[in-house]
Amino acid sequence: MHQYIEVEKLRAGYFGTEYKYRERGIKGKERLAKLVPVSRRGKAKWVLEQYYRKMVLRLPKHDNLIKIKAAFLNKVAEDGDDEEDMFLCTVWKVCGENSLNLNAYLLSRHDRLDDDAYKSLMMQLAQAMEHLHSNGTAHNALTPYSVIVVEGVKGQAVVKVGDYGLTQVCGSACNENYKPDGQLAKSLDFYLPPEAADEGWGHPGQANTTTDIFMLGLMFSAMAEHAVLEGADQNEETIIATFVKFPGYGAVPIGKFLNTNPSINLDQHLHRKLSHELRSLVRRMTLSDVDSRPPANGVIHMLTACQTIRGNEKSGEEAETHITARSSSTLPRNMTSSLARKTSMRKRAGTNPAMFNPCVSPPQMPRMSSASVIKPPAPTKTSLIRRASLRASNYLRRSRSVKISN
Repeated sequence: MHQYIEVEKLRAGYFGTEYKYRERGIKGKERLAKLVPVSRRGKAKWVLEQYYRKMVLRLPKHDNLIKIKAAFLNKVAEDGDDEEDMFLCTVWKVCGENSLNLNAYLLSRHDRLDDDAYKSLMMQLAQAMEHLHSNGTAHNALTPYSVIVVEGVKGQAVVKVGDYGLTQVCGSACNENYKPDGQLAKSLDFYLPPEAADEGWGHPGQANTTTDIFMLGLMFSAMAEHAVLEGADQNEETIIATFVKFPGYGAVPIGKFLNTNPSINLDQHLHRKLSHELRSLVRRMTLSDVDSRPPANGVIHMLTACQTIRGNEKSGEEAETHITARSSSTLPRNMTSSLARKTSMRKRAGTNPAMFNPCVSPPQMPRMSSASVIKPPAPTKTSLIRRASLRASNYLRRSRSVKISN
């Protein structure tokens, strides 16, 4: 800490409060510091050892990662508290004054970005994740706010990913005891996968690489569709996020919805403006089954094969119709018409909005026991006598009308 001078406090970011530091000396460079709270004693040294060894010493340099310059423990005593709190201080390289986070970049440059620009941004993000995963590191807080976009040497946009590696030593980026400023917490909520709601997820020591793939897939979809979520008031910033709308509930995070309703197919509601190739890739990246998601190098391979990034809202339906027509061309006419009727019925059923609470598991219908089954009342003795008397009178009436001959 003695080689840095605190300049100003910036904001409460993911994992901890961010400050602007300056190196001591005549030509001291400015740095970005993040103070992450850890236990007052106990595992504070373990956190520093793990993070410093993996992130500072062993992690190779990559063009799409913000460089970590130093990491150390810092003691801070709060007002009125004699005991000092321990913080993991991570010092990062400053990306530049003209840099923007990915959320602000997409909002301001949306009209000027073409398919090549979107594909370049996506490829750089995938390469950053592949570099982390191949070195035993995960991110688990990947949102547009943890990604910085700077201008390269030739004027092209260069992606820089920060906040990586902290989940493995410090747990989740925000919780009930710590909330980041602005829309950071809300943005993270819309990018978390379904398994994030399970108990035990996000504990220190875990490298959930499949979580990064899910979050990256939602980011691809939000970028290509330019899916924006307006703030509740004028003071809240608009965020880029993929979500599904339900009547009466507004925008619902995809991960939270799939955690409580894993059997419901949301494909008719999502990724409608993506090209057929990118739509197929995003589908695989956002599967609920973590073992079925592709690795980061597989994402790079499939993204390279994408000829286009954006389509139109009917691109997915047109592709499905083309496949159905091609497969039905060899069928008899009666089977073709039957298949067309079933397809149209399926499309109509898929467009109906689900009318239930999307954040709560659907209620299970209770099994009815034999005692709870309502049985018709048993006939009473009086009704039996009445019916027997009626049958006897009918018989006698018929017998009198019959003429008997000798």
